[in-house]
Amino acid sequence: MVKGLSIVVCTFNGRAGVLDLLTHIAALETPTGLDWELVLVDNASTDGTSEWVKELMSAQSWDFKLNIIQELRPGLNHARVTGARTAQHPWILFCDDDNLLHADYLVHWNNVLLLNNNIGAVGGRGLIETDAPLPDWFQQFSHSYALGPQASQSGIMPIGSALYGAGLFIYKQPLLELFDKGFEVVMSDRKGKSLASSGDLEWCYLIQLLGYRIYYEDKLIFRHKINSGRLTWAYYIQLKRGIASGVGLLAAYRFALDKHNSNSVFVLHYIREMLIATLIHFNAKIKIRFKLRNKQREFEELGVEIVKYKAASFQKNMMKAFSHYRQLKNYKLATL
Repeated sequence: MVKGLSIVVCTFNGRAGVLDLLTHIAALETPTGLDWELVLVDNASTDGTSEWVKELMSAQSWDFKLNIIQELRPGLNHARVTGARTAQHPWILFCDDDNLLHADYLVHWNNVLLLNNNIGAVGGRGLIETDAPLPDWFQQFSHSYALGPQASQSGIMPIGSALYGAGLFIYKQPLLELFDKGFEVVMSDRKGKSLASSGDLEWCYLIQLLGYRIYYEDKLIFRHKINSGRLTWAYYIQLKRGIASGVGLLAAYRFALDKHNSNSVFVLHYIREMLIATLIHFNAKIKIRFKLRNKQREFEELGVEIVKYKAASFQKNMMKAFSHYRQLKNYKLATL
């Protein structure tokens, strides 16, 4: 039996969706004997989210424990670390402010831990909830919205895999022990309207470098609320730019997870990846100039944008990535 769980909700100006979010959290089925709480991290909101939640709690008959805290440094990853530090229990569940958890969410997670050892992270499957019509391209690219299966079947995922942060369970104790020693995460993740991301990958990579495995459970289902403004092609391109912009910063983790342990080899590997990304971008940019304007060209232009931002990430972050790789080695995390 798991000793306890803290549901950590990080929000920036999420007041509009708080009632729906809390209603679903209040309806969760609790595994026998599980003690749990809700930690709401207000990440520099300007819409009065914290005050609104306090009013809701006083007006409702919900009986779960709630702790509201402030994180004034913009960035989802900062908010997640603050939430993990505040959480009273060894396991945390990152629930975004637009995620509606199915009632049996905790039950299926608990079953995974009862049947498996050495699990450090558990993720599920997002289903879209929207009143807007879906564009014809959406199904092909929906995974970037934290939707759909994350593996072909439930089970332990290969080393180096990652789960999206929406609805993600993390065993926090080994991570906090690492943070308490001075280790610093390299990703800031989303800030306000910025769509820079991949902080969830960093958490998954770290937990694996600490010797734990990650698990995908298809029965873990949540609904992801997506408004019409996020269903435009322009928004999707911006989203993919944000994801691609973290590639260089995460290079140290991917290198370490491949069980390499050499500063000089890392530098050579990084330069090689940077040159490949730059050449791919140059080649794709040249090819796209001679194609007719149509839907296929739009998709190929998306590919050009992705490799452009990947190349830029490598070029911009070489020294920071090298410094972070040295940090992984200093904390004995590059010898899994």
